[in-house]
Amino acid sequence: MSKFILTPEQRAAAELLDRNVLLSAGAGCGKTSTLVERYVNILKDGRADVASIAAITFTEKAANELNVRVHSRLRELYEEARDPQSRRLWRERLLAVESAEIGTIHGFGACRPGFSCGRGRRGRRASRRRRARRAL
Repeated sequence: MSKFILTPEQRAAAELLDRNVLLSAGAGCGKTSTLVERYVNILKDGRADVASIAAITFTEKAANELNVRVHSRLRELYEEARDPQSRRLWRERLLAVESAEIGTIHGFGACRPGFSCGRGRRGRRASRRRRARRAL
């Protein structure tokens, strides 16, 4: 994964962990990279586990890209970890991210009668989990 250098504003958003943030910017400005670093910083700081984090975007394309990049970044941290305890922790997080709440605003909301819920996430989550376990 190429290393994206965050601007001071992006770094602040990635490191400001005591409140929620909303990132709004044009295409190619680094929103996804900022969110990935924020996600990782929340985990590193111990403020939440993967199951407690919701990363929400507006499009399926952005949600898929965010999911891929979070997974890739957690894999990097797993591979860089030297002591067994850290490796175990990052491995658990890497496996947990396969069922993480990373999706669209529409997919995050509850389905109500009369509304379409799309393709559903269970099938995609299960296949991502299988791929992650095979890779480890």
